[in-house]
Amino acid sequence: MRIDVRTTLAMLTVAGSVGLGLAVVTGHVDKDPAAAGQIGIVIGYVFAESKAVLAWYFSSSSSSAAKDETIQLQAQAAADVAAPSSTTTTTIKETP
Repeated sequence: MRIDVRTTLAMLTVAGSVGLGLAVVTGHVDKDPAAAGQIGIVIGYVFAESKAVLAWYFSSSSSSAAKDETIQLQAQAAADVAAPSSTTTTTIKETP
């Protein structure tokens, strides 16, 4: 079984941001005023990375990757058609 690392990391990032959001909403985060700034920075970073993951999956980066793959396949198909076959022979008939 092959594991796609990009998809796995994307899912972990999104799941982490959802879990962190739930922890904040339900009150499971330390309410120490001294740590509030640090916690806010971490929460902001995780949500920013989650936003980048969602943007890649649902915007132009994902379709751009698919477009690049399509162009590569079309170029390969064109090269296969343009390349002469090694079994093709040409016969020239002389007319009297």
